[in-house]
Amino acid sequence: MDFNKPAEQRAFRYERNPVAERGFLILRRNTQDRFDPVGDYLVVDDEEDLALSEKKVMNLVALLNKDESYVMDLGDLTGTQSRFHIKPEKTERGQTQMVFYALGAQGVSKENAVLSIDEGVLV
Repeated sequence: MDFNKPAEQRAFRYERNPVAERGFLILRRNTQDRFDPVGDYLVVDDEEDLALSEKKVMNLVALLNKDESYVMDLGDLTGTQSRFHIKPEKTERGQTQMVFYALGAQGVSKENAVLSIDEGVLV
């Protein structure tokens, strides 16, 4: 993500979730040029460093903004591969949920985080 590019030119951004200690809010610019929450990323792996979690969220936001050249390779930091599963059912709020897993050298995946996002955002 081009952090020199003015934020007002990006459609999506993130911030720490004020009510979930290990969570981040995904925000999208609205027609009044303000940012509304459209999803949240909750880290469920208590052993993961939140600085690393934040880099993962930065990657998600870069992809949402179609800034793929700014996606960071985090494999050296994690020592794992990331996998995900999209749940077929919607949440009570009608959101899509993606469960992220870390696949380590033992070949067993471990649940890492859950992204809940409004319908139509991942188009």
